[in-house]
Order: sequence, then C-alpha cells, then structure tokens
Amino acid sequence: MLIEGILRQPFGYVTLQVESAGFATESSQKLLLWPLLPRNQVAGFLEEYLPEFARDFELKSLSPTAGRRYILQFLLPLTLVALPLSLWFNWGKYALPFLPLSLLWGLWRYKDAAWSLNGDMLAVRFRILNRTTALIPRHRVQSFTLSRSPLQRRAGLANFGIPVAGAAFGLIHISESDGDRLLDWVNRSQSRVNGHNGRRNGRPRQSQENSPHR
Repeated sequence: MLIEGILRQPFGYVTLQVESAGFATESSQKLLLWPLLPRNQVAGFLEEYLPEFARDFELKSLSPTAGRRYILQFLLPLTLVALPLSLWFNWGKYALPFLPLSLLWGLWRYKDAAWSLNGDMLAVRFRILNRTTALIPRHRVQSFTLSRSPLQRRAGLANFGIPVAGAAFGLIHISESDGDRLLDWVNRSQSRVNGHNGRRNGRPRQSQENSPHR
C-alpha cells in the first residue's frame, strides 16, 4: 500500500506498507517497507524490490453522480442535526462550522476515489483520512463483494469490497458496469483455480441488495 498522510501529501512523500497474512493461528500483520519516500521514487523502488507490483496504472475516477453521493453522505445527516441545534440552543451554533468541513471532506474523498486494472493487478485508491493506494494481485483475492441498494440501483451505481490478508479494500458508488467488470476480473482467477483442481467452486460474489450506502 502507498499511504499519503494529510501532512505529507502536499510535500510529495508516501509511506510503503504491506498487508501480510498470518500463518495458521497467527493474525495478519502490517509490515512497514519504507517510512518516508518521495512519490517520484516509488516506481523505481517497486521495480528494484517488488517488481511484481511495478505497473503503470491509469486510474479511473468516479462519475459526477457518485460525487454528489460522496458529498451528501455525511453533509445531509450532519445538516439535519446541526440546524435544529443552532435554532434551539445557543451552543448549537458551534456545530455549523462542521457543515462546510463535511462538504469539503466529501468532495476530497470523491476526488481521490479511483481504481484501475493492469493484467492480474488491481489498484484501488481511496481516502478515509490519509489517501491510500492499494495494489492487489488477483491470486490474493479470496472473495469479492458487489452490493447495490435500491437507490443505487436506480442511479446505476454499486459498491465493491475485497478482503485481503485481514484488511478490506473497496469503493462505494462505482458504476454498475465497472462493478461487473471487476467481478469478471476476479472470476477469471477463480476459473483457473477450478481448472487446476478439476472441480467447480462457487463464484466469489456476495450480493447485498440492502446496502447501507445510498
């Protein structure tokens, strides 16, 4: 993973980290590869030490429809709470500054959300607080979740998630066509496993129609 902290990102520095699956009863671990590396040196670092992950990715951003939902996801409920508080209580006015901050945070998360495929490697970029880019080899994918709420179905959107080595990566509000493309990408790996084992396994899909994301 490439982790760009909110204080380091403006200066072009990243932290390189690996999610390592535990053996037997051991839990998964986060291994720090490099604490502080200039972003323009990441490609050379991967080519030298982790050539499997040295790929060129053209990250695909999300649609404007998704952008509105990223912004409203926290802004709308916060508005419904902050406005009544500001009208009924004197101290409620202190909640109002959080409204523009919530709007900016939603816009920030939307701008950073992106994904890309390059052969058997998936890149997923997202932001919670820090901006994180996860590089996921297809052979490490054990399951894949593609879900749609009723409102997302009407808008042609979906959520996807991939658990890897005890961590979970994914995005909300991708297009349904992109979700189907990712599902096909995962299933190609599953088909190879089935062919080698000479048996049929279930598709790595868990459909959750009543997703909490809107």
